[in-house]
Formats: sequence, C-alpha cells, structure tokens
Amino acid sequence: MEQRTPNRKPAGKPGKPSGLVASLLRILKGVRKEFKLVRTDVPNLLLALVVPPLIIILFSSLMTFSSASPVVRVTVVSYDSNTFFDTNSSVITTNDDYTVPLVGAINGTPGIELVAYINASEDPYAMDEAYNQLARGSIDAILVIPVEFSEFLDQGLPGMLESVPNTQDLLKLQTILNKIQEAADLFARDNNLTPFYVDEVHQEHTIPARFNVDFNNNMNIILPFVMVGITLVLTILVVVQEKPVPRLLLTPTNKAEILVSKYVAYTVILLVQSTAVLVASIASGLFIRGQAIDLWGALMAIGFSGVSIGMFISSLAKTKTEANQLFFAFFIILFLVSGIFVPIDGMPAPIRAIAYAFPLAHGAPLIDSITTKGLPLASTELLSLVLISVAFVALSFVAIARRKAEV
Repeated sequence: MEQRTPNRKPAGKPGKPSGLVASLLRILKGVRKEFKLVRTDVPNLLLALVVPPLIIILFSSLMTFSSASPVVRVTVVSYDSNTFFDTNSSVITTNDDYTVPLVGAINGTPGIELVAYINASEDPYAMDEAYNQLARGSIDAILVIPVEFSEFLDQGLPGMLESVPNTQDLLKLQTILNKIQEAADLFARDNNLTPFYVDEVHQEHTIPARFNVDFNNNMNIILPFVMVGITLVLTILVVVQEKPVPRLLLTPTNKAEILVSKYVAYTVILLVQSTAVLVASIASGLFIRGQAIDLWGALMAIGFSGVSIGMFISSLAKTKTEANQLFFAFFIILFLVSGIFVPIDGMPAPIRAIAYAFPLAHGAPLIDSITTKGLPLASTELLSLVLISVAFVALSFVAIARRKAEV
C-alpha cells in the first residue's frame, strides 16, 4: 500500500504573525502611510512646520517695532500764575517760578511730545481747549498745574500735579502714566527737590532690561494659542478626508489601529513643530528663566492636547463640512474661556469649569511658570493638560468605534 505523508508547510516560510505583533505591524504600516500623505500634502506640511515659527518671528517684529518709539503727546494747562491765597498767613501771591522748569522737563523727556502749553490765567477756556484736543485724538494726556504748585514747593511741601490721560487705548494707558512720571522725576532732579515718595520696590519675576518686555509678556498667551490652533487645524480632517467608511473598515486594519497610527504620526510631526517653535522663540528674544527643555515639554503637552481635540472632532464628524463646523464651535469656546477677555477666576463657577476643561486655561500659566518664574515642568498645570489629552483621546476612540461601514 502506498503511504501518504502529512502535508507540511515549506521550510523557510514562517506563518503569519498574529496577535499583538500583527497589530503593531499594521499600525506601523498605517504610520508610514500617514507620512506619505503628509509629504504629498504640501499646504498642511507648511502649516505644521513653517507657519508656527513664522508667526513667532512676525509677532516679535511687531512687538519690537511697536515698543521702539512710544510717543506720548501732552498738553500742559497751568493755573500756577493765578492768584493764590494762603489761609495761614493771609498772603496773596501769583508765584509761578516752577512752571517753566516743569514744562522744560516735560519737553525734555524722551518719548513725550509737548503739543501745547496754555496759561489759564490768560486764557479762561484753557481746559476746554485741552479737552477738545483730547477728544479729537490729537493728544494723549492733559497735565494740569494747580494754583498753589510753586507756593507749596517754596515752602517744602509736595506740589500736586493732575493728569487726565486718554483711556480709550488701554494698552497705551500705562505708557502714558509712566512717561508723565518720568517727566516729574526729571523735574525733581533738575530742581533739587526732595522727593515725597520712595521708589524702592523689589520686583520679583521681572523680564531683564535687555529683553523686549512687551514681547515676553504676550508670549505666555501667544505660544499656547499657536500650538493648540495649528494642531487643531492640522488634525480636524485627518480621519474625515480619508473616508474610512467604508474603505478603511474593509481592510485588515481595524478602527482602533487606524486611529493609533494617526496619533503616532502626528505626534512625531508635533515633535518637530515644538522644536521649531522653541528655536524661533529663543531666536526672537524670548527670555527663559527656567530650562529650555522644560519649555519644550510644555509646548509638547499643549500641542498634544490640540492634537487630541482635533482627532476627536475628526472621528466624530462624518463630513468635511461637519468637521469644520465643530472646529469653529470648539475654537470659539476655547477663545472665549481662555482668560484673555475675562480672568478665569472671575468667571461664574459653571463657566470656570468649562474653561478648565480646555487646554488654554492651563497652557498660559504653565508657560509663564517656566519662562518668568523658572519653575520646573512638573506641575498641576501639566497634570491638567495630560488629563485633558487623555480624556479627548478616549473620546476619539469611542467616536470612531461607533462608526459603521456604509456599504
């Protein structure tokens, strides 16, 4: 009788991997496919890697230009030569010996332009003229010298000055007040007057003089906005535009593996993006009191929270239109509760809870703690960002798991 040997697999051909190894191989293929898509999508590639550093550099240029030449236009109205009656000695005087030196100090202060000097003893409508200039926007402040100014200084008493700044431009208000104070300090020094205040305040966590203060103060807000905004825009369509239903769901790769491969690919892109933003920030003059590596880690944490929110939107939406609508809804909420317009601590409790559920409420304090206070990366703000990211990652997996093949 003829004997039959059992069928055996040819030598040298191992069986197909199964289980975890097979899943990892499919994820790796998915990651490679994502990078191929990104390379062919030039606009998104520029958005991810070129636009963020350009935003930082442009913002630095704007801050440098705007803070390079602050000019405060002032009109001085003097009542000093009007009749002053001293109630203690019953003496009537019209002394205005210090008016001209004060006007000279104002005119000689860098950053102040003396638009007009009006003597109210000669012009009874002096204040009306000055207020008209202020209303027309031709000056930034009115400086009023009162009746008793010179007399008080002669007797060693403090001479009071009144200022009426234009408060329409709140960003310039502090500059106006600072320049007026500089003029008063110059006047006191030039006339050997004893100051009636002590300007000896220890300022903690200040920006060194060699750095642009305006740029550094605003970067605490700009950096989180850039990282969250760019990563959101970059990821809101990565699932939708690929139409995983039904095409991808009919492949051996399951839905969770598809999403994992996208998270891995865009996290790698985020690594390059965070490095580019950090280099551009330092090159533009960002002061970092702490460690640069800590700031890089903060940018990564903030950026990944944007990636997770974008992936959630993309997994939840079924069309590009729906994804864009959800993006605008999320971004408007992020913007309103970011703390720029209303401090988060001053919000009602329900709104405050919503604010803390999004990354911008934690991003700005985290950046500030590293750059100006020199604190390490590990903090409650970092933990909050991690929890937010984990929550949206979980929601994105739930959203894509509920999607069904439309065949």
